[in-house]
Amino acid sequence: MGNQKEPAKVLISGWLTKKGSANAFSSGNTWRRRYFMLFAPTSSGHGAVLRYFTSDATTGTPRGDLAILPGSAVRVLDTEASLVEHGLNGKFLGKRLFAFHSVPARGEREIARSAFILEAETTATMQSWVTALAEIVSEARTTAAGGGGGGGMVKGGGGG
Repeated sequence: MGNQKEPAKVLISGWLTKKGSANAFSSGNTWRRRYFMLFAPTSSGHGAVLRYFTSDATTGTPRGDLAILPGSAVRVLDTEASLVEHGLNGKFLGKRLFAFHSVPARGEREIARSAFILEAETTATMQSWVTALAEIVSEARTTAAGGGGGGGMVKGGGGG
């Protein structure tokens, strides 16, 4: 048993709709339903991670992993100013949108490009995700301030 990998604890999981990223192949205006899982850091030193899949059969390869870092941030997009800041227009006002930044944006122009824009099916679901992400980011900051780890690699995160 000593050599077995410690399973990561899932803090929250469920379906969210993710806004695609603009790149050479996409305008970034596509929204795709993805199955997200937020994993807690492990005692063996693996940091927290937000992982997403194309289906809830999570045994396959994830579409992307987003490391939860001390500089990560989550924000509800509930004002026209917050929508515009993240590259969205006023028609999205009133939707259950939030933005997650794994890596801090450097300057105003990078905010929209570096964010994962996510939509929840209900307000309660959105609040649960925002709370869980905010708590794990806070934990990453506390760990980093205390001299602990908190680093991680970002894989995927494209338009899918």
